[in-house]
Amino acid sequence: MKLKKVVISALGIMMLTSAMTFGGIGGDNFAASSENTVYAAQTTYESGSSTKGYTIPNAKKYKMGKVVYVDLDGDGTKERVKVRIISRAKYGDVKVGIYINKKRVKTVTIIDDGAEYFNHYYYITDINKKDKKKEIALTDFGPSNDDATTFYGWVNGKIKTRGCVDGLIFSERSDGTSAYSPDRFVLVNGNGTVTTNVRMDNGLSCTLFVKADYKLTKGILKLKAADPIYDMTDTAKEQLENAKEDGYLDYLMHINKDLKIYSEMSRDSSTVLLKKDDNKVLLFTGIDGGNWMRVMYTSGTDDKGAVTGYLYTDKSMIYNPSTNEFEMGYEVISNLPYAD
Repeated sequence: MKLKKVVISALGIMMLTSAMTFGGIGGDNFAASSENTVYAAQTTYESGSSTKGYTIPNAKKYKMGKVVYVDLDGDGTKERVKVRIISRAKYGDVKVGIYINKKRVKTVTIIDDGAEYFNHYYYITDINKKDKKKEIALTDFGPSNDDATTFYGWVNGKIKTRGCVDGLIFSERSDGTSAYSPDRFVLVNGNGTVTTNVRMDNGLSCTLFVKADYKLTKGILKLKAADPIYDMTDTAKEQLENAKEDGYLDYLMHINKDLKIYSEMSRDSSTVLLKKDDNKVLLFTGIDGGNWMRVMYTSGTDDKGAVTGYLYTDKSMIYNPSTNEFEMGYEVISNLPYAD
């Protein structure tokens, strides 16, 4: 799945740099350090790239093979930590070993989608400052830019997986090129949560990303439930504006037939009829992570004429209140966004 790169926004930079910076090799003091500054290539397809430095909140990055001393379990004693490459094919998976106090406690296989995509750094993070514990984090670009970050904890002398989240806590590939803009990075907040862009796949679409929090609960990162829905309005409006500017409105979603949508997230609520109109587009503006999707039907020129409501879905099917039956999504909506 290849996603369009965007220019780093002032808000994205401010969001990252306003958080606590960090550094100090071998210590728990998260003070500023040039070692932990990641340089993001500020890239668009149209204008090429430039670099802009920023710091990662509540994390330190170290070159694979470097030894650091850090108190992972919060008992007041620092563990000797090293993460190094064990084996690597020219084009294939990379095996990485996690060593605590000179003993290999975990072997991790990282997908290497071409040699240039492997990240030669590991990270020490502080998800929750109050518990005095730290985590080891490894990143993975996945087979087709399905990037992920996995966090590991040290509990009673054993390595434990805290959880794996979508996204990366850095921007640079090993070849020095940019991965994404900061609004797609994993943010370790230090208050027991991790914020990232989560890929939502409800069967109807598999390329929807929402900004959401994972909360560290009993040592495990768990996705916080939507309340009541993950909002995607800004993303939808940006998509519409880009389509209008670039002249590809025809490639956005359209309805193939008249379609009734619910006025609320309830199948007992009233319905609104959307009349098929080739001059109007359908936008996903929210998803609950389950069966409900919020949509907007608009011409893109008059927000006052836009109609908002909810679709009830089941995997790749849409429920039609008119017939009381499920219909295949592609029969109802054209240009549904799927991974390429």
